[in-house]
Amino acid sequence: MEQLRTLLSGRSQGAFAREVGISEAYLSQILAGKRTPSLSLMYRIEQVTGGAVTRMHWFPQTASSEGV
Repeated sequence: MEQLRTLLSGRSQGAFAREVGISEAYLSQILAGKRTPSLSLMYRIEQVTGGAVTRMHWFPQTASSEGV
């Protein structure tokens, strides 16, 4: 999840994890691509990031095929 990684550079991952209601370990797994967040977590991430990381960022193939 490149958008989220970029957004978190220079920011505390622990603080962000607490903001969205998950553990820092779980956030680390998401950033490493080992876990995919639930839809409700995707929505919380979208809210906390002010829309910088949207739910659609997790489904790039879907987002790119919408214009077809």
